[in-house]
Amino acid sequence: MKFSNKTHFRHLLLLCFGVLLIQPAFSQKMTGIKGKVIDAETQEPLPFVNITFLNSNVGTETDLDGNYSIETMWATDSLAVSYLGYVTQAVPVKVGEKNQVVNFELSQVGVNLNTVTVTAEKKKYRKKDNPAVELIRNVIDNKDKNRLSSLDYYEYEQYEKTELDLNNITDKFRHRKAFRKIQFIFDYVDTSEVNGKPYLPLFLRETASRVFYRKDPEAKKEYRDGIKITGFDEWVDPNSISTLTDLLYQDVNVYDNIIMLMGSQFISPTNSIAPDFYKFYILDTLEYEGHEVIDLAFYPRNKLDLAFKGNLYITHDSSFAVVRAEMDILPDINLNFVRDLHIEQEFSEQEGAWLLTEDYLVVDYSLTEKGQGLFGQRTVSYRNHVFNQPREEEVYSGADKVVEDPDALKR
Repeated sequence: MKFSNKTHFRHLLLLCFGVLLIQPAFSQKMTGIKGKVIDAETQEPLPFVNITFLNSNVGTETDLDGNYSIETMWATDSLAVSYLGYVTQAVPVKVGEKNQVVNFELSQVGVNLNTVTVTAEKKKYRKKDNPAVELIRNVIDNKDKNRLSSLDYYEYEQYEKTELDLNNITDKFRHRKAFRKIQFIFDYVDTSEVNGKPYLPLFLRETASRVFYRKDPEAKKEYRDGIKITGFDEWVDPNSISTLTDLLYQDVNVYDNIIMLMGSQFISPTNSIAPDFYKFYILDTLEYEGHEVIDLAFYPRNKLDLAFKGNLYITHDSSFAVVRAEMDILPDINLNFVRDLHIEQEFSEQEGAWLLTEDYLVVDYSLTEKGQGLFGQRTVSYRNHVFNQPREEEVYSGADKVVEDPDALKR
């Protein structure tokens, strides 16, 4: 689904928030910090450095030029930086104060990782004779055989949880007149593991399904056996909720050339032309489920492109299969009131193939840059795969791709 204009989407969110979004207010002051991280010896900028407030989940990372910027209401009094092969540093900062500048010079710890040294000088990056580019090209060359759809038949059990949460919950927000008689709802406030922000669950839908696939003639059917819906029905417009959750029902396949999200086409890091749109860096070799994997970071060449930044973890063998993917959008792109978007996927080896077993998508919607917004979260688990066992024709036939059991809501 693609929104025709921003006004339509604004009205949709207002319907969903109702009185919650009329007058955004804050009981905590914003803390704003920016700066640069460089190598203490070479003075070269360091990209992809992790920067977090101590004892919190709030953080960011440096860009290709080593720059970072972070602004939050949930700061702590210390800012820490950590980077593979360098000594971790932490410095005190002033909570509630904006326009702070904190630069870091990191010293190496002398660790010799048999990988490419990451530098961010644009003149030094090149595609030719670059092991990171060679690695992603091997992934691209082998992605068709690593797709689940390369099989003639497959089936699996699927558990899906879709959740919408109101975020940026502050003490002043809790004590508005509108909430005096329903203070109990704030007993359900939790903290996001993604960005450390408090949120209030509004709507939760859980679905248990069985999925069947046939390659020729191609057919894919989902049979929903159980559905459970919970939420504050009296306070939330169900039609608006349904529209927003539909935006989360967009399957992400890391092996696709184009990834559709929020009605927009993103260039996949495994697209055949990805080396022309991304810069790739080998960061480390790690162990994952008993296999050696390579941590490959990627970053858009143009910050305004509909592309991702993140990491692919790739088997260090001839299969060049992706075993884990982490992808985020950049703040520079304009994506219909989407403040942030994060994707995580995990794969497990079964019968010699790496299968997607965990899929996580979180979207941070916002009407204003710093006001109340919504978290949309979708978590999908895939289990009990069966390969190359054809089913009866009626399992695959029919125009509907999703079939709900009449008693699904009762289970």
